Amino acid sequence: MPTKPPKGELQIGVELLKAALSPPAPESEWQQKAAKKMIRELHLKERSSLEWLVGVELPRVFKKFFVLKKGPSVGFSRGKAKEALGPYIRFAEQALRELGITNHGEPYSADTIAKALFDARKRRSRRTLGKAK
Repeated sequence: MPTKPPKGELQIGVELLKAALSPPAPESEWQQKAAKKMIRELHLKERSSLEWLVGVELPRVFKKFFVLKKGPSVGFSRGKAKEALGPYIRFAEQALRELGITNHGEPYSADTIAKALFDARKRRSRRTLGKAK
């Protein structure tokens, strides 16, 4: 037969449970402003998380660590099926693999990465602002 925990432990457990289930305190005005600014600067309402990562953030990382005069570049092969090429595309493909970011278990294609990069450069988005989450 299990023994009852001492009242102190039970009471602490109940208080912890109540605290976990209670709604969080409202954000202060400066927290709300900071969050809105970050959302705006990171274009989080304009792009999917993949588009943001490979079109906005990974190019910053690439440029910082692999100093190139022109920054991330993308070229296309001249074969039957045009395929995105270039050092940035290879970097982004490997970064996504290392982070375990896949498209339903399959790696993202070089063309998807190139499209996200081009859209970010042109400030285009496949998302409509009214439907952004």
